[in-house]
Amino acid sequence: MVEQSVLTVTLKQIYIDLQVYGEINITINNWLNVSYCLPHRSVPINCPLDIDRVVHVLSNAEQYLKPYYSLLLVIDPSALLSSLLTDSSSTLNTLIRHLRSSYSLSRLSIETSILLSQIYHLTGHLLFWDRAKIIYPIHDDNIYIISPDANIPKQGSLSKMYKETFQNTSNHSTLQEALAEYSDAITFYDHISRNDNETDLIKFSINYISNPKKKKNILFFKRERLQCVEWLLRHRLLIQVHYYYYYYLRLPNDDRNDLKDEYKRTRLPRPRAPLVRLFSELTPFRE
Repeated sequence: MVEQSVLTVTLKQIYIDLQVYGEINITINNWLNVSYCLPHRSVPINCPLDIDRVVHVLSNAEQYLKPYYSLLLVIDPSALLSSLLTDSSSTLNTLIRHLRSSYSLSRLSIETSILLSQIYHLTGHLLFWDRAKIIYPIHDDNIYIISPDANIPKQGSLSKMYKETFQNTSNHSTLQEALAEYSDAITFYDHISRNDNETDLIKFSINYISNPKKKKNILFFKRERLQCVEWLLRHRLLIQVHYYYYYYLRLPNDDRNDLKDEYKRTRLPRPRAPLVRLFSELTPFRE
């Protein structure tokens, strides 16, 4: 009976897609486009929070953004552009076309001439629909390690995807080899320079500057390594290591006790710890 009505078949498909994928993008009667997202189903979150709280945070993600964050698409840019409606915002199209993992949001605003507040709004939209994630701009001095949440034994499909993606590149041929390289906490630059075939090319010497061919090889190799890091970050297999510096003041005993009391009052309550875990999926850390 259901199959005899086009509308009921469509409604059935909407229900199934929301249950399985957490989002829908469907056209009813070749006229009315319906798009909807359940972020607690579409966005992979590894923290124990109420659904209402997850939806609230993801719905207001832009208020946690900082100008020095960067945006990394989790799907292919061309696929994302083709999935947009014909009447979609031209500003969103411009943003997607100019995205670079090495660009901060503030630089992206300068490159595209889009207001930073609008960049935040569009970024929040992409995060809500799980089309992007927040990272720090990828630079030579960044340090990446294997994510403690990466379930390596169950990454069979990712291993196949990795091999298909990087089979004709200078990157490692298997996902296991690529992850093994990040078992050491060294900079992104050192990952490039310690490659056996490229070590002599990475050294910035007079020979490097005067030899355009070598310079081209280095840039090509670095670009492929950058694509590999982006891929591993996109699939949440890597995390970035951060250094934090605390300024310690030597105070008299009385003042020191006051400082301890102030710390106890301002420290993060234990029940809110899962909330920080959720923010870490959206932003590197919450300030």
